[in-house]
Amino acid sequence: MGFAKLSIWIRDEQGKVCLNNGVDKRWDWVKIWYQQDYDNTEAQNSYIPGSEIATAYLPKGLAHVEKEIAPGAYIIRGHFCEHDQKTNDFTDRAFVIAKCGEEICVNLIVPNFVSCVHDTVNPLINAATLMGIKEDHIKLTIATLLAAAKISKVTMVNDIEARRVGANEIKATEMVKVYDKTLKILKDLPEIHKLST
Repeated sequence: MGFAKLSIWIRDEQGKVCLNNGVDKRWDWVKIWYQQDYDNTEAQNSYIPGSEIATAYLPKGLAHVEKEIAPGAYIIRGHFCEHDQKTNDFTDRAFVIAKCGEEICVNLIVPNFVSCVHDTVNPLINAATLMGIKEDHIKLTIATLLAAAKISKVTMVNDIEARRVGANEIKATEMVKVYDKTLKILKDLPEIHKLST
């Protein structure tokens, strides 16, 4: 039985290959998890399903690594901590099914912090509300995240309102309720004050 080869690239949100421009010994890596039961719903819903089979550290230069693996199903994720390139710490995940003798190109997108905050606001409000967390705590958390990402309240409200319109058009009433909850909180956020320098 032959091996498969993964050629893994880390790219920014525009598709440009990231540069690993620090010292030779880096903390940037790609991890590969074997997913034996990839049709198992419970496994798919866990944070990182499967058994970790490999960690490949990224060399200095282009954020790229190659790894031979046995045929099978894998989840791949990278860590790319280059904040001068405005990236987040972690890449999105990829799911790969590798066959014998196959060479697979895997592109992992490392989103920037603004995208991460933007994508987190609605599910965070929903999860916190379902957990019974006090509304004032939720508001402070969201206001802090938006301030750190330099996303205005107006921008976020407009985005959620647009999503609500889409959900309403397809009669997704439960989703409309979630967006209504989010909008109620967003419209009443506290002001975040910066430290004076």
